[in-house]
Amino acid sequence: MDEKKLLYQKKENTMFSFIVASKNPMLLFRWYKHFVLSVCTHDNFLKNFVTSDESLIFPDFLLKLNQMKEFYFKTHPYHDVRYFETFRSKSRQDYLFHSGATKRHHYGMHYFCLAVDMTKWFNNSHHWNLDYDLLRRTGNSISITSLYPFEECHFQFLPVPMQNDFFDFANQSIRCLQDLFSLKIDGDIGPITQGAILFNIDRLNEYFGNLESQIKHKIEDDKLK
Repeated sequence: MDEKKLLYQKKENTMFSFIVASKNPMLLFRWYKHFVLSVCTHDNFLKNFVTSDESLIFPDFLLKLNQMKEFYFKTHPYHDVRYFETFRSKSRQDYLFHSGATKRHHYGMHYFCLAVDMTKWFNNSHHWNLDYDLLRRTGNSISITSLYPFEECHFQFLPVPMQNDFFDFANQSIRCLQDLFSLKIDGDIGPITQGAILFNIDRLNEYFGNLESQIKHKIEDDKLK
């Protein structure tokens, strides 16, 4: 095996070791794969646009949101519940921070597609008059976090006390990705890192396939111990 391939495998193993050290490695793996392949490659990733694309929501989170909406429709069958914002770029987060619309600077849970803002669609526009109390109570029952009373339309996958630990994991996962492609390691996905992702999609699909296989084998091995 040549030196470059050995180095590449060593870099792959860094992310594997990092993920399997967590309490829920498959959940973090699924998020990591979705974020890199689906979110980072989106046209709006580096733009200051409102993005309501439902396909960007982390699938595990979307499943819970659909359960929440299904229960909500039993009480409000005629409400057209929409997502005003799913993904939010760093440039848009900065814009909202400086305008006083959010307390988080640079990025938040929206950036990682683990948060949504929910609204009622009526007369071809968004309205912030859903039954948020019902949504909040329903969400709480299936471990969806509301930011009420600060932002009652905002719902997220993780409880607030877990955010900083997740941000640390996300930053490390981005650094591992940058190291994989021998880029500047700064934990920030700008045009160069996004370009590397877009250029290496086939290689990344293979990378995630290998990583998933390693994690599953490690989980099975741990069960036998």
